[in-house]
Amino acid sequence: MPEEVMRQLNQHLDSLHEPVMRMVLVDIECGFRIGELLRLKLDCLKSNGKGGWYIQYQMYKMKKEHTKPISNELAGVIQEQQAYIRKLFGNNFSYLFCGRARQHSKEFIPEPKLMTSASFVGNLKRLAQQFEIKDQSGKLWDFQTHQFRHTVGTRMINAGVPQHIIQRYLGHESPEMTMLYAHIFDETLRKEVEKYHELKVVNFQGETAELDETILSSNDDLEWFKKNVQARALEHGYCARPKVLGDCDIPDFDGCYNCPHWRTNKTLYQFKRHFRAYQQCFRKSSKLWLAATSS
Repeated sequence: MPEEVMRQLNQHLDSLHEPVMRMVLVDIECGFRIGELLRLKLDCLKSNGKGGWYIQYQMYKMKKEHTKPISNELAGVIQEQQAYIRKLFGNNFSYLFCGRARQHSKEFIPEPKLMTSASFVGNLKRLAQQFEIKDQSGKLWDFQTHQFRHTVGTRMINAGVPQHIIQRYLGHESPEMTMLYAHIFDETLRKEVEKYHELKVVNFQGETAELDETILSSNDDLEWFKKNVQARALEHGYCARPKVLGDCDIPDFDGCYNCPHWRTNKTLYQFKRHFRAYQQCFRKSSKLWLAATSS
């Protein structure tokens, strides 16, 4: 889910019925498959004995038990839901989340049965309509059950979490499954590329030389940059000569600093300019000193 949708969802979470709100909070952090979320056992919360918490669940696809660490805040949410279920049903219901009677009622009338995936997502769709939760294009967001899982995987990738950790956390059988989440949102990529080029914004005359907008407009941007720009490494900058212009005919690096395709940052440009002025001054002083000593 786009971050703007997540912000709106978090803003209106308290408008959901409390049991549904807790379900959403669990899925936002854990990214369960919908079958795993609906079938969480009432005693799923486990302590590690050191002040930390784990959630234990049955992996839906691999039919085996699995655990994942959770925050203390989420542990508190689960404890609230445990108390809610025990108050309603005592020991007669063994699941953390229950279904509801009269699906079309505005009230949440709990029943000792599993909630369906259609009922869970239906609550979110109604919330989107009620508060006009929209994406960046202004389109009403269509909530689906798998979106929380995809969002958790993508956020972890974007945060730099190692792939094998994400594989373990999401319960994937193979690294290839985790790679499905290893894409970066356009906005994330844009920020990273702009950050990379943030200091490299002036040409050999000290004039601003920003990259064309199209270079930052798709998920293939970094590959485009490598394939279409010479990217010749220099001591105080880099070469931005497009490959379509052919090979560079400058014989050595010294000529690069007077080339219109040379890029550097403003600090290094000022340093280079001042250093050249210092060199010229030093040469003049040396000539004057040699002239004075020879006479």
